[in-house]
Amino acid sequence: RAACCAYPFAVRTFVFAMPLSMACPIMLESLLFDLRTRNPTLFVYFYRRYCWLLVAAFFHVSKIPERIQPGLFDIVGHSHQLFHIFTFLSIYDQVHYVEDGLAEFLKAPLAAPTYLGTVGYMLLLMLCLAVVVRRFLNVADLCKQ
Repeated sequence: RAACCAYPFAVRTFVFAMPLSMACPIMLESLLFDLRTRNPTLFVYFYRRYCWLLVAAFFHVSKIPERIQPGLFDIVGHSHQLFHIFTFLSIYDQVHYVEDGLAEFLKAPLAAPTYLGTVGYMLLLMLCLAVVVRRFLNVADLCKQ
């Protein structure tokens, strides 16, 4: 399937990059407001998560254990297993910072929802999804030719 498309890596790149979009709200909060002093626990969990992801990517791409001792890490300890271990650690930190963020949110007084803040965001999301679906339908038509 990937052999017929002009850019087969684009879908894989999107799949790997899409979860990073979850970091945007916290990254903006960290940059605009002093997150380190306002909520140090959230700050540590958030940035440690991305350190774990960088370590996971490093082991997955570099294949360090197999290159150092070929044959020794064929069953236990190869780079793909290390990738999953460090990815698990990043997910573990993600769960903690989401729980901590929700606890902080529940402590604050709730603002009344607005029409634009509910239906507007839903319509914007539907528009974005329609653009993505339309784009992939066009790519699928090109692959058939």
